[in-house]
This record gives sequence, structure tokens and C-alpha cells, in this order.
Amino acid sequence: MNRRVRPHAEVRVSAVIPFFNHGMVVDEALDSIRQQTRPVDQIVIADDGSTDAFSLSALARLEDTGITVVRQRNGGPGSARNLGVAHADGDAVLFLDSDDVVTERHVESALATLADAPDEVGFVYPDMQFMGNEHQ
Repeated sequence: MNRRVRPHAEVRVSAVIPFFNHGMVVDEALDSIRQQTRPVDQIVIADDGSTDAFSLSALARLEDTGITVVRQRNGGPGSARNLGVAHADGDAVLFLDSDDVVTERHVESALATLADAPDEVGFVYPDMQFMGNEHQ
């Protein structure tokens, strides 16, 4: 993943999603990825040692749909992200937690921003808006 994102270049995007017992919310995160104006080429879910039956069932269902699911013993979200990146084959990586969603133009906008950025810029991070019980 050491290739720079350049304007008009063919860029493969991998979404990497750390996951721990989030079977109840992961579909909403995946729906937001699937609704992108610029499609994501690969989705990797890095299971960080989930234990609840519903989450394990959700992971099996997602694996059956062609999503890459990789597993490790519980090591925390950073470790799960690293595992996901190790299994990603994209030129660019979209990190998205399993309880997050992105707007439909997120990937398109992030790639355009990276393509226009100086060479020393290697990542972009969006503005955040909290949902549910968070009010910040």
C-alpha cells in the first residue's frame, strides 16, 4: 500500500472494519459502504475475538456473501485494524468501525482530496457527526 493516490488513476479501495461483538449494528455500517458513489472494491472485517452467538452468526452470514472475514484472539481495535490491513489488497484503505456509517460520497471525496494533496499527505479524515445518544 505504498502507492500514492493520483488523479484519474485506477485505485483499488479496501474497507477495513474492526469488529467485536457488533452483530447488531454492522449491517448499517456495511450498507453505508455499499451505497458509495465510488464503490469500494473489497471489504475486510477483522473479528477481534467475538464471543456472542448473534455476532458469530452475523459474521458467518457476511462471509457467505463474499466479504472477507479474518479472525484473531481479542487484542483490541488497533490490532484488529492491523490484521485487516494485512488481508487488504487495495491501494487505499477506508477504516470504518463496525458501529459507524459514512455519507454516500465519502470514498469519492477522500480519494479526490488525497489526489490533490501534497506528497507528504498520506491520509484524510472526515468531519464527524455523532448519532444516537451522543450529542457533541
